Amino acid sequence: MRHARKSTSVLRPDGEHPFLIAVIEDTTAQRAAEDALVRLAMHDPLTDLPNRALLGDRLERALTADVRQRVGVTVIYIDLDGFKPVNDSHGHAAGDLLLKAVAARLSGAVRAGDTVARLGGDEFAVLCPGLGADQVPVVLGRMARALAPPVRLPGGAVVRVGLSTGTATSVGGGDPASLLEEADQAMFANKRRRRTDRAAAREDAERLAARIDERMAERAAERAAERSALRSAGAAGPPGSAGTSGSASAPAAASATWGAPVAAPVPSPAPAADDDLPARAVADSSR
Repeated sequence: MRHARKSTSVLRPDGEHPFLIAVIEDTTAQRAAEDALVRLAMHDPLTDLPNRALLGDRLERALTADVRQRVGVTVIYIDLDGFKPVNDSHGHAAGDLLLKAVAARLSGAVRAGDTVARLGGDEFAVLCPGLGADQVPVVLGRMARALAPPVRLPGGAVVRVGLSTGTATSVGGGDPASLLEEADQAMFANKRRRRTDRAAAREDAERLAARIDERMAERAAERAAERSALRSAGAAGPPGSAGTSGSASAPAAASATWGAPVAAPVPSPAPAADDDLPARAVADSSR
């Protein structure tokens, strides 16, 4: 599409007959340059997402429209988890590539009328006009699933990032700056809570590991004491070995038979009582 600017004027060279002069100038290049400047002022140069200024403008319009509709306007504030280690380890070029991938995935996870904006660094925001608080978990779930797959860097490294989010919803209008600030504070509160939970989990794991180490040390000490007792018993020899005759074969024989099973003596039949003799005699005489 081409653009032009026209200017006209009427001249009377002879003072009587008018002449119309029209000048048409092709302003396509100038218009393109102006549009580029406007887009640069309203969009992030790296990801081409709306920036904070454009987000604020669209948020103000959405809140104004919701004064009549009273459906709700939701802002989601996003901070990437794990971005700094990627940027530090693989370089800024890899960090820029990761930010572009995150921007594309977030844009694909929201509705057509929503706005995904980059606020700077690894912070993003999503404007959802007509979205009530009860529908926010659905959007958060879609974004989390979109960012779950890893990102492969040009060097072959595979990296992942997570999301820390905070949300704020206004129904019936409101102040754009206050709503964005509320979402920002909610995001930081969630991040602090997650850090506290991780710290508590680490402390529990450390206490459990300490108890396991203590129990293993106790078991090792018990086994060492048992081995020491067995060695002491073996050095003392079998009972009764001390004080035997001076024969050299006696201790050896005693040592060889120490601990061998000994057959128990078989008891002899008890003698018959005197009262049984007449009965046995009668039994014999009856044969």
